[in-house]
Amino acid sequence: MDNPKCAYCESIATKLYFYSKTYSDTGKDTVESPILCCDECSSKARQDLTIHRGGIEGIFCTTFKEISRMSKRQLGWFCSKKGREKNDLANKSWRALLFRVHYLNLPPKRVL
Repeated sequence: MDNPKCAYCESIATKLYFYSKTYSDTGKDTVESPILCCDECSSKARQDLTIHRGGIEGIFCTTFKEISRMSKRQLGWFCSKKGREKNDLANKSWRALLFRVHYLNLPPKRVL
């Protein structure tokens, strides 16, 4: 099994970009429009996610190395709707994909 492909050029993806907005009245945030991309296509992903709706918002990038360093619990929270207004990663396919990325990018176990 390999890492997923880039959404733009079909090479191996290394980053996950997403748009996030924090609602001041509830204090909850969102994870919207996730895009998997490679290093070369990062600028395209950033341009595609540039949306200005006002308030506290931004475009965030999480590398696959960061995902592999997350514990299973942290990754489960990242993919959950709990405490969020909206989370596009909170479905079976994205959750399975991110856990696959997590396990594929773990360092090899030391053989005794």
